[in-house]
Amino acid sequence: MRHILTILFAMSLLMSCNEEKHPVASRYYGVSYNFVVSADSMALLRYQPSETSMLQDTIYVYEGDVVAVAGILTSDSLDINSDITWIQLLRDEDTFGWVEEMSMREQVVPADPISQGIAMFSRSHLFVSLIVIAVIIIAFFVRYLYKRGFRLVHFKDIPSVYPAALTILVSVSASLYATIQMREPEQWQHYYYNPTLNPLAECGLIAWFLAFVWLIIIMAVACLLEIKRCLPDVGEALLYLCGLCAVCAADYIIFSQLTLINIGYPLLAAYILFALWRAYKANR
Repeated sequence: MRHILTILFAMSLLMSCNEEKHPVASRYYGVSYNFVVSADSMALLRYQPSETSMLQDTIYVYEGDVVAVAGILTSDSLDINSDITWIQLLRDEDTFGWVEEMSMREQVVPADPISQGIAMFSRSHLFVSLIVIAVIIIAFFVRYLYKRGFRLVHFKDIPSVYPAALTILVSVSASLYATIQMREPEQWQHYYYNPTLNPLAECGLIAWFLAFVWLIIIMAVACLLEIKRCLPDVGEALLYLCGLCAVCAADYIIFSQLTLINIGYPLLAAYILFALWRAYKANR
């Protein structure tokens, strides 16, 4: 744990130097930026739009097509009175056209796999369904392990602090993720269109969130080694690992949702104290 605190302190010094690295902007992409069409189809106007030429040829791109930004026109550049920005998209040399920016954003996602993952988990109906399914499965699985007397993090834990530390990291990361959505929506938009896994390339809460993601990966590896050391029986080790994953999943769901209504912060503090207390008792 001392090494983890040292890493966090060093990263806080480095990330504090990057606080103004990404100024807030209204558009986070430019010419040559790639999108993937997420709607069933998206209509493009063949020629440069204007109030006198809105009736013109329309072409379509379809779900899964990769398109690139070929041009950006604001209302100041067009014979249009309303404040509209038009984006020219190019799929290939024969398929290109113009679409309103607001309409385009609802029908495409950035081509970067990180952005696509964010978009997938941001779809409310999918996320709610996953939450309901996950909570049911986790509740039954944890109850099964507890009733059978198997090892389980926080309740009948192995003599190691790493599993508890992993659950704490996941909980803090979930709370950070929700906080970013509420407190720094503009910075989150920037990250959505320009994602990275390097925490030193970002600033503020996003940098801390990425740092915690890497710490979770490191801690997960440490947990695997500790589980192998403390539980030589493969079956028991596998069940403990499944229980640990279930608790981490529950932590993510609970704190990412309750933080949005500000209940998550005091609950997170209480959970950290509970996890540390249980880990202390298991290691006595």
